[in-house]
Amino acid sequence: MLIHSLAGYLPISKGMVIRSQKFLNHEPIGNPTDKAKRLFEQGVDELIIQPADPLTGIDKQFLNVVEDISAKCCIPIVAGGSADSIDDIQQLFNAGASKVLLATLALDQPDLALEILNYFGPAAIACGLEAQLMDRHFELYSKRGQHHADKKVLEFLAKSDHMNYCEYYVTAIHADGTQAGLDVNLLKTILTHTHKPVTIIGGLGSPEHCLSAFQAGGHSVASNTFFNTDPSAVTRTIEFLKEKGLRVRKQ
Repeated sequence: MLIHSLAGYLPISKGMVIRSQKFLNHEPIGNPTDKAKRLFEQGVDELIIQPADPLTGIDKQFLNVVEDISAKCCIPIVAGGSADSIDDIQQLFNAGASKVLLATLALDQPDLALEILNYFGPAAIACGLEAQLMDRHFELYSKRGQHHADKKVLEFLAKSDHMNYCEYYVTAIHADGTQAGLDVNLLKTILTHTHKPVTIIGGLGSPEHCLSAFQAGGHSVASNTFFNTDPSAVTRTIEFLKEKGLRVRKQ
């Protein structure tokens, strides 16, 4: 039986965790290390840490956040999003990341992405996708939704899935922060074109939403707003999934 997992998602701006809606209207909601410790204690299996701003490269403040969380929480960390060089990625590993996420670079510089995969090994490098539903197609964006990459999700997967990213982390921009439900259609679309694990992000607002994603074949579900603003969300979700007969990794 597939073992599912839950992930805490921590978008970082100016050293703070923020929440947003459709990548807009950033609102600080707390200290990253405090949030990370609480999520870890409640039972998430990993933490996803990304800059919330359309940055290029990794700055010292973001590295400090990753390093502090790594030092105080014994949990796998997926970090990155704006990394644009081998040096950036090495710094993230040095700061405590278990895996590094390539997002903008994966779309805009596939040759460099392949070089990075060959340098660090595919088990260490994941691909982050930001998708927006437009005219019945899922279009890809980069730089935290600021740049339309002029690529459809399926076109990108057809060209990149052979590159051996260890997994995909996919954010539905149109669902971000709404708590109205995960985009299960986006998840299914991606799963028809890859056998790699897929984590879906954006829109989680109830344990039932998690169940829908897992029943559709999702490997993991990540949340910022639901898990970080509802003190019992993680534990309630784990208990609900267990009652439905699903195996959750940490349990």
